[in-house]
Amino acid sequence: MGTLVTKERKETLASVKKIEARDQTIVLRVDAERLYAWVDKTEPHEMYEFCVLKDNEHSSGGWPLSHFTSEIFIDKDVSWYVETTDPEYSVAMKKIVHEPNEKPKNSLNFFNNKIIDSIGNPGSQFVRAKVLNELKFDNEIYVYSIYFTIHPLDGRVDKDFKIDPKLCGNT
Repeated sequence: MGTLVTKERKETLASVKKIEARDQTIVLRVDAERLYAWVDKTEPHEMYEFCVLKDNEHSSGGWPLSHFTSEIFIDKDVSWYVETTDPEYSVAMKKIVHEPNEKPKNSLNFFNNKIIDSIGNPGSQFVRAKVLNELKFDNEIYVYSIYFTIHPLDGRVDKDFKIDPKLCGNT
């Protein structure tokens, strides 16, 4: 078990790094029409053509989603949302899953649960979790997957998708 971080220690570490510990919001913007029609699912790295991740600081903007890493802070909330501007589709966040079998192999679980299910009403679902209060997460990578669904409003069958960005812990 890692070292618990007191409020005073957290404030000291944040002031030394000149970074204020804060909640993080991660938004997945999906070109739902194009992703729904995507045929060549053998090349998942191509999903970056249809999806953009952004957080409080930066955006994936044309880079592979597997390279996108959001900085998160211990004892702070992380919220994930999915959205589209395509009027013929809705998108729904399903869950966040810790994927420690991916590289790096020693990825720590920053949260209480390996699987964090979405909350909210259909069409406005999101995932929210609090990062555990442990110093061992500083500069560690959390490997995870975002699971989401595209729902065509014309009655066609829903399609499920998964992307694999990362989180980096900060105290």
